[in-house]
Amino acid sequence: MKQHRGFVAIMVAAVLWGAGWPVLKLLTKSAPALEVMFGELAAASVFAGVVTAVRHVKVRDWSRVRIAAAIGIVEPGVAYLLFALGIAQTTASSATIIDSLQPLVILLIAALAFGERSGPGALPLVVLGLCGTGLSLGLNSISLGDARLAGDTLVGLGMIMAALHAVIMKRAVVELDAVLVTTVQHVTGACILGSAAVLLIWAHPATFWTVNARDIVLIAGAGVLTMGMPFLLYITAVRQISGGLAGIGIAFIPISGLVLSALFVGERLAPIQVAGAVVTVIALVAAARIETNYQYVPRSLA
Repeated sequence: MKQHRGFVAIMVAAVLWGAGWPVLKLLTKSAPALEVMFGELAAASVFAGVVTAVRHVKVRDWSRVRIAAAIGIVEPGVAYLLFALGIAQTTASSATIIDSLQPLVILLIAALAFGERSGPGALPLVVLGLCGTGLSLGLNSISLGDARLAGDTLVGLGMIMAALHAVIMKRAVVELDAVLVTTVQHVTGACILGSAAVLLIWAHPATFWTVNARDIVLIAGAGVLTMGMPFLLYITAVRQISGGLAGIGIAFIPISGLVLSALFVGERLAPIQVAGAVVTVIALVAAARIETNYQYVPRSLA
């Protein structure tokens, strides 16, 4: 029964995480992407802080907390900045597919940069995932022009930063409460995005967004639902289910993201793009069966 509840929790988390890109794309229709993502991250920071306070988390080593906060510059800081710049020029479905490669890129970085062997078949799965993404994005990005290609590239760079963050975290921060780490890193990221938004408005006053109560509620709600809640569900679920089931949940994120992009943003994929997305998901499911020391947390971006 406990494993059943855990699997339900991680599937709900996958749906909420998958909604992240479509919801962000919808919100950018009424406000600049950078300011929207700052608002989402700020709301998620408050949510994580409240959860940390309710759980009465005790800090025994502030030096590790400071290290965690500094690593937050990589993600969500720089990674989210790249995401915000990229989503303004590409589609939610493209961003979903690109972001879904993160578990495979984590394996690749760990192998190339640190000589880790994550298990047999890791490299072929990375290649398979990249081929699937190429099918989904390549021709479409080129046909839609330089702006779309630039947007996909920025999202891809953000995804690489997020994968690098996961590898660094494994080595630099251990024995710290996961929610506490998320809180301090979210705050770091929110400070970076907030500063970038202020600089953008200062340099280009025309980009200033007139805040209203409705937009604030929508953006804050999106931050809690697509960043805060799924992470809480995830860390609860992984204590109750096997690594294989957790991996299936993670692999479901791009599926939910693509479906929600079609339903709510009106984005449609060509047959070859659907085939590419299927190949990518197959690679993700297979990668979930490889023993790895990394606990991938999508766009919790933890």
